[in-house]
Amino acid sequence: MRNRQPKILKDETHFWQPVTLADEDGAPVNVTNNSLDVNLKASGKSTGTLFGDDMRVTRRVPISSGKYNQGLPIFAANYNIVGSGYWKVVEAGGVLNGASEFATGTDSNGKIYLSSKLLNRYEAGQLSYYLFTAGWNGISSSDGDFIALVGASLPGLVSDGEDGDIKEGYMFGWVRDSTSTRAVVRVYKNFNYTEYTTGLVSPSITENMSIYELETGYLGIHPALLYRIDTTDLTQSLLQKVEFNSDTTNVNEPNLAISVYVENKGNTSNITLRNGSFQYGNYAERPSPDASSRRWLDTYTLATVASGTDTVVAVYQVPEKVTMHKQLDSGGTTTGIFRNTITNRLDEVNAVATSTANKSIGLSVYLVPKADVTATYTAVNPYINVLERAVGANITSVSLANATKIVSMPDIRRDNFRNVQKYDHLLNTDLVGVVTVSSSNTISDLEFTLNTEDLF
Repeated sequence: MRNRQPKILKDETHFWQPVTLADEDGAPVNVTNNSLDVNLKASGKSTGTLFGDDMRVTRRVPISSGKYNQGLPIFAANYNIVGSGYWKVVEAGGVLNGASEFATGTDSNGKIYLSSKLLNRYEAGQLSYYLFTAGWNGISSSDGDFIALVGASLPGLVSDGEDGDIKEGYMFGWVRDSTSTRAVVRVYKNFNYTEYTTGLVSPSITENMSIYELETGYLGIHPALLYRIDTTDLTQSLLQKVEFNSDTTNVNEPNLAISVYVENKGNTSNITLRNGSFQYGNYAERPSPDASSRRWLDTYTLATVASGTDTVVAVYQVPEKVTMHKQLDSGGTTTGIFRNTITNRLDEVNAVATSTANKSIGLSVYLVPKADVTATYTAVNPYINVLERAVGANITSVSLANATKIVSMPDIRRDNFRNVQKYDHLLNTDLVGVVTVSSSNTISDLEFTLNTEDLF
């Protein structure tokens, strides 16, 4: 991999400290160029936007969100790891506590650069946002240079050997080099960066996780805004405003991934950045699916099914405990056992079959109390989704005495489809989903597909 050294385009301290007065009703009034401008605030933010919206705080439409009490979503991430760098679910006293930790480890070149595979599809004329918690540790005790940044970025291409480098983005955090240890915001453009020093003056201020929101609006030159939630007065404080007075765009590509970059550059102590959860998307009004759900299409085929009423062909469950990834490092992945609090929702059913005597074939889906089913299950999408399935000899017994029918397809001899998402049929740890077929003659060539999603 090419070891690209970014070029610092400029280095400047950028503080935003407007003079603030109050009118007779207590509303803030900013004095700018000897004129008064009433600037109303909502949770510490201006009510208007540079794009002309009537209200500054509008509806968030998330692209993705995540948390770690059900393991690391490694499948959804691109990553570059060097030496002792790692990503893990924090564990204390044998208990996985729901936060994740990105770290350099103790190698002098230890590193992990991780970014989401799903990019935030920027909608021109709208603000993009990246909302997350972050806390840095090991900054004060470092014995050499390091970088510890979080934000929105785009890595270089794997095919170019540049996937370990930040190509585009807005990142903030702590760095140490031969000159100083400092809190910074960096704007990367084509692997080079412009650095701004933030108002965070002490590493101890950021050791515990705080809530941050990074906002970027493209149109070429919209300012990058970094907010920190003040939990004392429940407002968002503007930590940094980066203006772009330029005849070119601030970044080349606005479709960015939520990202973490931590790297030792001579330091041999462990620098860590912790995160409890995240969400990113746009302030917009377009429709959006569930940002944290994980979809799965499960297709199953049977060559023959004996005739009969409600012949069970498959059963599904979500278990009380799930095995998920708890750590990623240069040696690969490590799994752990997590208590499952996830439900699975049935969205669509598609089925088709052939009758040996051209008789109608019905397909039904039931929700059955778990005590009424005995089966040996296998994960359908290990380490990603929680849904498990049993078929054939792995189904010992099923009773439909207490069942609730949620899908009824009277004849599936031709391709048959049911969209049931609006009914919100949920499979939890107390229930089993049972798929049955009914026919007065033997069935051949049965195939059904369940479109489901885990509600993480």
